[in-house]
Amino acid sequence: MKNLVPSSILVAVCLSMVGLAHASPITVTVSGIIVGSTDPAGIFGSPGASLVGDSATVTYIFNPSVLAADGSYETTAPTSESLFGFTNDQAITNTITVNGIIFTQTTSANSGEQFITSNVAGLSTVPPLSNSVSESHLNDVTSGLASNILTYSTTPYQYPTLLENPEPFLEEIAATPTLVDVQIFNANTGMEEATLTLSTATPEPSSFSLLMLGLLLMGAITYRQKRRNQWQVAHPHNLN
Repeated sequence: MKNLVPSSILVAVCLSMVGLAHASPITVTVSGIIVGSTDPAGIFGSPGASLVGDSATVTYIFNPSVLAADGSYETTAPTSESLFGFTNDQAITNTITVNGIIFTQTTSANSGEQFITSNVAGLSTVPPLSNSVSESHLNDVTSGLASNILTYSTTPYQYPTLLENPEPFLEEIAATPTLVDVQIFNANTGMEEATLTLSTATPEPSSFSLLMLGLLLMGAITYRQKRRNQWQVAHPHNLN
């Protein structure tokens, strides 16, 4: 009789007694050109106007020690790690700037916050050439306002990092992005406020470049919807 051991083991740990080696906030910034957008709420200009071709800067501030102190750690070894919580601790801040217009969201009372790193190498549901992704998620349960910043990268995935010193790995991801996907939406109603897809590559007017860009956008949209569905299943009390 074979002794079957699952290839991945899901572990959830309360971190009130776990100390992290890294105690300072981590600030990561990526700038690029918008290659796909929707802005029905007019967050960055006229409602419904296209932002394609505009420059944008995306920044998240992540304090793993603060989030770990009052949150929880979850891992599917060795392919994913997550820190999440529902405390007004300002452990995560998401900032998006387009044409000088700044959108900022930080953890507030009745907020959900989550930071994830994952190995996405070889997956068909992500932008091509991507090996790793970092995800900064915020959701104000009262208002429903939510913002997600997903940074895909060619950097090979490193595990484990979130409970040690994640800053070098997160900086590597930001330095080698394949695509950055930004979502601002109402988690209570499911309505999109704005979505932006940033490319840091220099545009080239060739058929191959256009094809690659299309594949990148398709991968980002697919992974975006998958992550949103997972959040709704994991945190059903965020939905009306």
